[in-house]
Amino acid sequence: MVQNYFAYMFGKYTDSNWLGYLKGAKDKALLSKAGSMDRHMWCTAGYLHAAGYTVTRDGQIVPLNGKHAQPVFTFDAIKIKCDDNGLTHWVRDDSSKDRFIFHVRDTDNYQSAMTGAMKSLLTVLP
Repeated sequence: MVQNYFAYMFGKYTDSNWLGYLKGAKDKALLSKAGSMDRHMWCTAGYLHAAGYTVTRDGQIVPLNGKHAQPVFTFDAIKIKCDDNGLTHWVRDDSSKDRFIFHVRDTDNYQSAMTGAMKSLLTVLP
């Protein structure tokens, strides 16, 4: 059903029978076409982090608190101050629980690791 959701979105359908489409047969041609297109999934790391996961240099999705190889990205806790001129300054603050800054920690492997992670996730969806 999740693959049909993406197919419905990529197909830009406008009919009102979206539930029927979700429950219907997979449109393998549309999924294949959409799957071969370039994607810029900027929010992938954020979604994984919010769910309690990160990605290793070999593309494995692993728990944030697990013992694993160094992740290709981190979200580091920070404290933010904004001055009267609108300039924003931040400093690392490990006690912060609701403000984070994104860092790519392994620029050489980030792209291939994230692509591999997404592929491993999306290929098992129903």
